[in-house]
Amino acid sequence: KILQTPKDRIPNVIDKFIRLMQKLLQINNFNGAMTILTALNMSSINRLKTMWRSVSESSLNIYQSIDALFSPIQNHKAYRERIKQFENCKDPVLPYVAVFLRDITFIYDGNQDVNGINLDKLQLLGEQIAKFQSFQQIAYNY
Repeated sequence: KILQTPKDRIPNVIDKFIRLMQKLLQINNFNGAMTILTALNMSSINRLKTMWRSVSESSLNIYQSIDALFSPIQNHKAYRERIKQFENCKDPVLPYVAVFLRDITFIYDGNQDVNGINLDKLQLLGEQIAKFQSFQQIAYNY
């Protein structure tokens, strides 16, 4: 939709998406925020350099901090540290699902079965699934 917007309104649309990401993070919706960040980082949007220059400085600062939060550097270290704060929290949280799926894939592929069963692997998989399920215990109330 951004590319179908009149050129003079594109900076405002980008600004609104950045503010929406910020609001999603305030309600602990990491998956939604990452979805918008991914869209803003698409090459067709990212190469609109003149439009990005027109986005407010405060919005750009918010964008950069969210981009740093979801950075894949050091295996998503910043995101993992932030989400760890919510593991025993009573607030609803929607984690970034791709990180959990990636962890499950690495556990599954990186631990070979011995004689058909690898109990350590099953333990690790169980811990990951339990962690993910713990985030599903508290619903959002709208």
